[in-house]
Amino acid sequence: MKRLNFHLVLPILFLFFLGLNVAKVSGSCSELNGHATILYTGKIEDVITNPENPEEIVNPGESEKETGDLRIDYVPYFIFDKEKVIDKTLELIGHAQYYTSGQSPTGNFVQITDERVDATGWTLSVTQETEFTHASQKEKILKGTVLSIDNVWTNSLWLKSGTTGEPEINKEVIHIESGKSYVLATANENEGKGRWSIVFGNAGENPRTGSKQTVSPQFFEDKTPVLLKDSHQILGNYGFDTTKQQTYYNTAIQLSIPVQNETVETGLYETKLTWKLSATP
Repeated sequence: MKRLNFHLVLPILFLFFLGLNVAKVSGSCSELNGHATILYTGKIEDVITNPENPEEIVNPGESEKETGDLRIDYVPYFIFDKEKVIDKTLELIGHAQYYTSGQSPTGNFVQITDERVDATGWTLSVTQETEFTHASQKEKILKGTVLSIDNVWTNSLWLKSGTTGEPEINKEVIHIESGKSYVLATANENEGKGRWSIVFGNAGENPRTGSKQTVSPQFFEDKTPVLLKDSHQILGNYGFDTTKQQTYYNTAIQLSIPVQNETVETGLYETKLTWKLSATP
């Protein structure tokens, strides 16, 4: 189980940052034994790949990693700083997935590897443990905040192998509320073997799902690029060059805050997300 710290920063009104610190994955994993076989039997290279082009190895920035035959290799950061008010709710759009290795931004993603010989399947779920709470004044709470994840899809080199089935994903918009658990993807027996990305949104039109582009670059009115340094400096903590990287937003990741919270005291707010990968049955 990966327990992730979510941070919400309001250095000025309605500027938000959600950062993730990885803990542990839980789930029953069988030992690897027998001879290695191409693609899903035997040890799989311990790398992170581009969720929209899985043949390409990438560096998505600082993140802890797990080991084991069934594991979560990577979980996304969520950062919000673009807002508008709709029906008495503040709606914020999340940043896309950036890379320190030079690739264009993509949809945010979770990467999973299943290299068990007897792979019986797995389930990936996410839970928000608490409401957003002020880091130093615990009585200050952002009530009713909802994190939404849309355009969920899967991608993998193993799709081409014909030796494993594709995991089933939740095709509905996932509205994450405090204290509730939500299933994002499920692999049944003989599904989800190898390395898989569970992706939220996409940088172009997606021929596999038919969904439209959700990731787009940002420009000032004079058509000059908006750089990460013009956003929030916390992005530099992940290893991104904030003086060169252009800002991209991903409409598949949004945060909704009731307008009644406009008067909340500025500062650091946080919650915890738990990403859980469980072996099945």
